[in-house]
Amino acid sequence: MMTGRIAALSIAHKRVVIAVWLLVAAAAFAVVPGLFDRLTSETAQIDDSESGRARAAVWRAAPSGGELFAVADGRPAAELRSSVTAAAADIAAIPGVAEVSTPWSGGAPDARAVARDGNAVAIAVRFTADAADGTGDKVTGRLRAIDAPRVLVGGGFALDDEMDEQAGSDLARAETLSMPVVLVLPSASPSTTACSSCGGSARSGVRRAPSPTRWSGR
Repeated sequence: MMTGRIAALSIAHKRVVIAVWLLVAAAAFAVVPGLFDRLTSETAQIDDSESGRARAAVWRAAPSGGELFAVADGRPAAELRSSVTAAAADIAAIPGVAEVSTPWSGGAPDARAVARDGNAVAIAVRFTADAADGTGDKVTGRLRAIDAPRVLVGGGFALDDEMDEQAGSDLARAETLSMPVVLVLPSASPSTTACSSCGGSARSGVRRAPSPTRWSGR
């Protein structure tokens, strides 16, 4: 069988097999990080498909873009106001942004956008339907620059990026942990150890049965 031949060759040329495995492992560790950095949750969209036509019909009926939401936390709302309003003005000037809402967008503070203890405020950003790629990253960066002890950002754009990052991190960790195990298992397998010595021990440890005696009839 092919598996038996491969096992026999591996046993006969252990050093070569180990050297090849080490080279493969080194190449994998060098290539894998760059590969996982290219992961994305974006999928190809076929305009002529049923889902593509439905998506286009929904967009024509009610054109809308994505949304991002942020919470600036850890400081009284009055102290956050200047930094939040400055960030809102900068974000509103970014092409592709349709609207920015803060607790002070309507003049008087909106209690719905302020935490009950008064130490956090919410910001909402809505994008145009034709916002260019990368607009969400620019807005996220400006939101995170708000002068607050902690700024949490969520929404469609942020969710996609975090999913990509988490998937890449999980796959890289899985490969890092599984590769050494795969390398060690062939050499640590009991069947391999037994087969490596079966050629001599089996022959020397088994007695041959005596051949039957022929009667000459005398």
